[in-house]
Amino acid sequence: MANKLHEGNSVAERRLRPIYEFMENGNSKKALQEADKVLKKQPNFQCAKVLKALALLRLGREHECEKILESVMAESPVDDTILQAMTVCFRDLQKPEMICEIYDKAVSIDPNSEELLSHLFMAYVRISDYQKQKQTALALYKLHPKNPYYFWAVMSIVMQAHSADSEATKGIVLSVAERMISNFIKEGKIETEQEVQLYLMVLEMQGKHKEALEILSGPLGKKLDPHLVITTKRIDLLMKLGLWQELNLYLKEQLLDEIDAWSNYCHYFTSVFHLCCGPILETQIKDGNDKEQIKENGMCLPNEKINSQLVDSKFDALNGNPDNKCQTLINGVKKLMITQESIKNEEPCGEDSCHLNGDFGNDSWQKNDKQEISNQRHETDSKNVSVDDTLGSCVSFLSRLRAENERLKHPVRGPLLAPLELYRRLTERKIDPVPLVGDLVSLLMTYFKTFGSKQCCLSDIQNYIILLNKNQTSDLLLQIQELVGLQHNELPSEVFQMQRHVNHLQMCRFLGFQDSSHLDKMKLAVSFWRYYLHGNKFNSGTASSNPGYNDPYVLLAAHVFYDLWWQRNSSTYLIYAVTILEYAISISPSNYHFKLLLLKFYNLLGAVKAAFKFAQLLDIKHVQLVSLGYLVQDPLMASGHFSMSTHFYESTLKFFQSNVKDNSDFMIISYKFGSFLKIGEFLEFRDKLNNSLLHYFVKVELFLLELLTSANHQAALKKAPSDCLILDCDTLKNLEDNRNDNVFNICNPSNRRSTPELLRKSFELDVSFLKIRIFTLRSIIAAVEVSKRSMTAMETLNIAKKSLETLINELKETKSSQLPKNVLSGVSKPRLFLYVESPYYFPYICKLLIITQKLGEFDFEAAADQAEEANSILNQSVDTFARILSDSLDSRLQERENLTVLIEMFCLSAVFCGIFSSLAKTDKIFGLKQSKKKAKKETATSIEQRNNPSNRKVSCDTIYITNVLKAGKELEATLSTAAESWVQSPNIDFSMFLISPVDNTSHEEDFQEAISSFLISLKSSYGSSITESSNLLTQKLKFIQELNVK
Repeated sequence: MANKLHEGNSVAERRLRPIYEFMENGNSKKALQEADKVLKKQPNFQCAKVLKALALLRLGREHECEKILESVMAESPVDDTILQAMTVCFRDLQKPEMICEIYDKAVSIDPNSEELLSHLFMAYVRISDYQKQKQTALALYKLHPKNPYYFWAVMSIVMQAHSADSEATKGIVLSVAERMISNFIKEGKIETEQEVQLYLMVLEMQGKHKEALEILSGPLGKKLDPHLVITTKRIDLLMKLGLWQELNLYLKEQLLDEIDAWSNYCHYFTSVFHLCCGPILETQIKDGNDKEQIKENGMCLPNEKINSQLVDSKFDALNGNPDNKCQTLINGVKKLMITQESIKNEEPCGEDSCHLNGDFGNDSWQKNDKQEISNQRHETDSKNVSVDDTLGSCVSFLSRLRAENERLKHPVRGPLLAPLELYRRLTERKIDPVPLVGDLVSLLMTYFKTFGSKQCCLSDIQNYIILLNKNQTSDLLLQIQELVGLQHNELPSEVFQMQRHVNHLQMCRFLGFQDSSHLDKMKLAVSFWRYYLHGNKFNSGTASSNPGYNDPYVLLAAHVFYDLWWQRNSSTYLIYAVTILEYAISISPSNYHFKLLLLKFYNLLGAVKAAFKFAQLLDIKHVQLVSLGYLVQDPLMASGHFSMSTHFYESTLKFFQSNVKDNSDFMIISYKFGSFLKIGEFLEFRDKLNNSLLHYFVKVELFLLELLTSANHQAALKKAPSDCLILDCDTLKNLEDNRNDNVFNICNPSNRRSTPELLRKSFELDVSFLKIRIFTLRSIIAAVEVSKRSMTAMETLNIAKKSLETLINELKETKSSQLPKNVLSGVSKPRLFLYVESPYYFPYICKLLIITQKLGEFDFEAAADQAEEANSILNQSVDTFARILSDSLDSRLQERENLTVLIEMFCLSAVFCGIFSSLAKTDKIFGLKQSKKKAKKETATSIEQRNNPSNRKVSCDTIYITNVLKAGKELEATLSTAAESWVQSPNIDFSMFLISPVDNTSHEEDFQEAISSFLISLKSSYGSSITESSNLLTQKLKFIQELNVK
């Protein structure tokens, strides 16, 4: 019997193998053919049926796939191979609830199967049914007492707490989870690190930080990773508990072990300020004392909020009058002045010994250096490490770390930046930092001498150099210039000097010295170009995958040209910037800063197709579509590149759709491997993407694109995304702005940099634009329903039209300010302004909706009057566009955007011509179907108007459609003229860039290639844009011409 079963399985495997092979190779068509062959011989072969269904799904035949799956489900399969294949099908069909159903049936047939129960649990994970997850996990643990199953149940309870409606429910649920783990601990069954981490998470969610801290110090803490978990978790818990002394001691130990851990420095300073002045201040503020008096006493107002009970307890522990404590602190500051003299006299790190491997918190020095620190520390008596509760002891400790750093072969940045951070915090608290840490210029020079040749230099010290006054700024820049050692127009002689020079120039720009009105910016940009050409010789032997050492010079020149563009409103300077960037990227093709700037500048020139090329070179994909997709999204649509917009929106929407499936898989893997901390992160990530503004915007825009460009408007309307057209207040409130605007390497002054406030304003404008697009679509859909003579359509249309008009009026009254031009960032001009500021777009749509409304009410005379007004608006818009057309590149972007709005108006005209045609063809059947009650209310006039076919014909055909065709022909002629002028090459003088470098190597030929590449890109982008608009206009006019109104 066993032999026969084995033979049967072997035959089945042999017959299914070709299907699997074709599926793995992506040849679904062949797989379908092989599945049919097997099913001819064995019609009831369930596995072959499911594989056929999967092949059909991959071929896009979803309906046939679902039919086969339904037939197999009716047979209640329990074989794991079949169930797994069905899981794949339902996963791709985005029907995870069906996976639960098939495994639930299988478990009811075989309730003791560990494998089936495990799969059922994971199926419930896909739909986030936490209650059933818990029940299934406990059933598994009852049958097979294994730790993972037990903690699956615990984690399911924790997830219930995450989704609890109230804090009371959350507390009850978490107490159950804590009790379950506590029982496990008492029985000594805890085995893995992940189980302890879950216990810590449960305790922290309940606010039981003290108990969690005890776990770290107890026997369970030995199961945790001492560096990745214990260190970070202990610091976090000590801060939450306000145990500043313990935190201070612990951080000192950590900093002595790893002197470049920047986060530890920040926490250390927080603990010092809480210990030396925080509790006293909080008590004085609570007693009603004047905050200004506190500042006069040399104290600080702490940034962090402290628990009042902890403050009171620490205040009581002072055993005396708060004034005594203040005096003690002041005396400590006076004594510190002696210590500071010794710090001033210390020699800085050697210039040639610096080495940088990464950011703070990473291993920034070699293993032998870390061992050296460890050995030095063990040589010192550990009892000498005491609490730093005064600023004097804090500075002494920093001096000790700096001394250890100087003994390293490769000094690190942390000990040099720590005094700067302390200086900043003292300044914020109105305490004179000079007696404590010394002059700020000296501190910055100490850092620059060691790390002034590193790319991280400006980003490290930018928060500190803004504290300099005007005289200090000039002094610092003068000292750096002397250190660099380059005279006026002198070129660097080595890479090290060139890198210092670059950082010096970036600091000059950051501090606003390049914004001087007396500065000849054109000469400045050309000088940067000269430095760049000279620096090319230092890149010999450098891999093309690495940025060039001299690349920052081109970025500085491009930024200066951008300044000239917005100051003088001349596209010539943008062309200069694009040309030198095209040349630079041909030499350094992997520099993503070049690609970002080229993307930005081509967009500003209206050459969006050329910009899109660099977006593709950036290889924006996966989650980057959410964080960086805005760089491409708005410019593509605004410039009328409808086909590229469709492609981009489809790929972005595909990512959002796969996010739900992929995140479910990630959570399942996390359960399998016990990575419980990651489950909440994956869930948060999924919700963040689902609530992304881009997610809703892509759905709406993609549907609108299909509606505007489709030849069959009725078919396109059937694909309306109903979930996006209903935008309630809760949805709007939960929308997320996931854009990343920090990708640009910008060293502009702080008043010309992108800020969270600017991003917030931009986000609000984009939300308003989403709302207005949704209301527009609602109105169009309602108008189409009116053309079908739907009984409720008229009311829906009235509501949609009123909502649209209300929103338009609100936006016009608000008069939101546009984003400033002098801020170079990825955020472009919001598209909302293109439509709200247009005097034609929304008035035209409203007129079309009124015409539909009047035709639906059989008021043909009023409809004809409104059609005349709509025609007037359309004619004015065509005439205005023809009038503003010019050969200048300065207005090309605005012209291109205006044309897009105008083309969209003609596309909507085509949709409404179809609606009016349908209404004009309506016969008296509609009137016969009306109820008697409604018929009594009709006046003799309205009945006469409804039954008069001549009125219907005049309102729809003669007046409106004829005029649309006429206006369309005029626009076609205008576009034909524009097509000739837009593709003409601009007359630009590039002679100033053809500088002969000192080493006599010629770059003129390569630069001419860059110019040629730019001109080809510009011509191709403008040409394809206007061609696509012309083709779409011709298609719509042809559709309108074919309408036969009878």
